[in-house]
Amino acid sequence: MNRRLVGLIAALALGPLSLAACATPTEGGRLALIRILREQVSRCYVPLVQARGAESAKIEMRLNPDGSLAGPPKVLSTPADSAAARAAVRAVERCAPFKIPAAFANHYSTWKVVQIIFDLS
Repeated sequence: MNRRLVGLIAALALGPLSLAACATPTEGGRLALIRILREQVSRCYVPLVQARGAESAKIEMRLNPDGSLAGPPKVLSTPADSAAARAAVRAVERCAPFKIPAAFANHYSTWKVVQIIFDLS
């Protein structure tokens, strides 16, 4: 994985509540799913030159059980039309459908809404 991209995704929160929503009953399972999604998105993320040094962009994506997007990604940060937000939305759209391991299938309700913070600082 490109080292430059590893630091771009600062956090990923599962579910609309917070990281407290677990994909599996264990902390290790929750962290494993966060890592899986982070790796997939970071491979698709290409920051625009204008986005470098910008504030973070927070994106919400709603997923179907097969990992496809249930709708377009939603920008939760402002301004919603910033270069950072546009780059983050493109990354999520490029990566879909996401490869969700079968072990997480029974816990779909906890990962059907995912929030990602792209930190470019």
